[in-house]
Amino acid sequence: MLECVNCGAVGDEFFSVNHVGEVVCELCGTQSFQESRNETQDMEDMTLDPTQQVKTLEKIRSKKRRRVSHDQKPQKVEKQAKKNTTLEECLQAVQYVLNYQANTLINDLDFPKEYAVVVKQIWFRFLEAWGCKSDKPLLKCFTEMDRLRLRGKRLAGQQESNPIAPSNVEDDLLAEWDELFVGSQNSAKGIDEEIDFTIEDNTTQQEGFSLPKAWSKLEHLSLSTLLGILYLSSRILHLGVLPSDFSHWITNGKLPYHNLLAKCPKKLACRLDDAALFFNSNVWYSQTFNAAKISFFTNYLQYHLELHIPPLNASLAAHTICVNLGFPSDVFRNFQWLIGHLSIPVKAVYPIDDTANQSPRSSPEIAAHLIVAVRMCPNWHKWIYHHTKVSTSFPARFQDAITNFPRQNLDHFVDFSQQALFQSRDTPPPHFDNHISNLWSIHGTLKKSDENTAQLHPLRAYFGQFEPGVCISGDAAIEEKCRQHEETATYFYPYYSGVLRDCYHAPFEHVLSLLCEYVDASIELVKPHVRRLDSAIYRSIKGARESH
Repeated sequence: MLECVNCGAVGDEFFSVNHVGEVVCELCGTQSFQESRNETQDMEDMTLDPTQQVKTLEKIRSKKRRRVSHDQKPQKVEKQAKKNTTLEECLQAVQYVLNYQANTLINDLDFPKEYAVVVKQIWFRFLEAWGCKSDKPLLKCFTEMDRLRLRGKRLAGQQESNPIAPSNVEDDLLAEWDELFVGSQNSAKGIDEEIDFTIEDNTTQQEGFSLPKAWSKLEHLSLSTLLGILYLSSRILHLGVLPSDFSHWITNGKLPYHNLLAKCPKKLACRLDDAALFFNSNVWYSQTFNAAKISFFTNYLQYHLELHIPPLNASLAAHTICVNLGFPSDVFRNFQWLIGHLSIPVKAVYPIDDTANQSPRSSPEIAAHLIVAVRMCPNWHKWIYHHTKVSTSFPARFQDAITNFPRQNLDHFVDFSQQALFQSRDTPPPHFDNHISNLWSIHGTLKKSDENTAQLHPLRAYFGQFEPGVCISGDAAIEEKCRQHEETATYFYPYYSGVLRDCYHAPFEHVLSLLCEYVDASIELVKPHVRRLDSAIYRSIKGARESH
């Protein structure tokens, strides 16, 4: 059984073989170079110095010359010039990769069957846009990764092959896609023209969006661009998927990203020597992935392809987050009320900025709406520290926090363990009774010491429920303290203006970091959206009170 020395993955299902015979881990992309060692490396293993290595290689060559008979004159065999990788071969490999990734999402993650059709439409729209807008040869995007190979070709005097324009090969590639991947097209035969019409009909330049000067031209193609095509297809189908979901699926191995060249036919992979590094996720910094990069390349493609995609399905994305985090149903209900209330252009809600009257358009905005929805629930500062559910699509870095044993069930667990232990055939280990008696004695001493001291409230902090130097304990006292501030517009809601209190209380900081880590966004990116929503709620409540 294979085991990765980098990420620790165990099992043959997590490994594959690339085009040169190396074993590659599907989770982290680590390659095993033990199966492709050459003669020089073998000689290094035998602790030979460079001089002995040259002599050994010369002996091997001389033995090969002696095999020729004395009567037959050795003929000079001209080395056949190695064929350069063509643009058509590179684009064929990309089509295999995109089709394999799309079908994996359809089969393993329950994406709709028409998802592969949308990926196909966006890919050929990208080729068409490249032929019309870009001045950079498309083949250079595949071969510029291997700079050492290009430098050797220049020194040898070899000229690069003339790159074919995408418009010349687009018809052939389209026919080949239909022939090779006909199985995925039959299930969505009637949807092809409909989606094509939708994309063409909604063609418009995105307003209010600008790219940096280095990215203002369509001249970038990498594995991150392919992830942008996949996510853009999910946005067109209104699937409610976030960029953090794609990065999580890649980390877990559900979405193929490493060793993609092995998914192509061997005959095609052997002809892609110059472009092999394009499909390698470990040799180039631009091949790394995260949620921010996927989101950027989605906007990059949307801008250059001039696509008008539908709004983000924020409700479905928020429902998935609530299920994965184990939030109660009130959180999603409050989220629905928020996006419905704040999307209506009411002057009491947004008297200054009318452009903000829109539904959430990004992952940080969804996280901010969920934070506000959580704070609208009763006793949210108590249950936010306990997670009750776990899902297979939930990020693995949260599973330890979710599976922590709730302290409120500790007594039941002790009773069950004691009953199961003493009623079973197994006898308790030696000195177990002494250990229990020691624990009871320690518990008694701690209980006596607690009776002499003031009882501390189990919660670490409250939103403003403090007397001078004393924390109020007890639900009745807290409610009474809250009722004293009923004249305030938001006495029931932890609203912070940033003037009197410049730090957040513990439950709010916990839910803020939790959701920011889930959507793979920084806290500073989410906090402005939270402040905007707090101000909107404060103004709406204040306007309602003044009207009454």
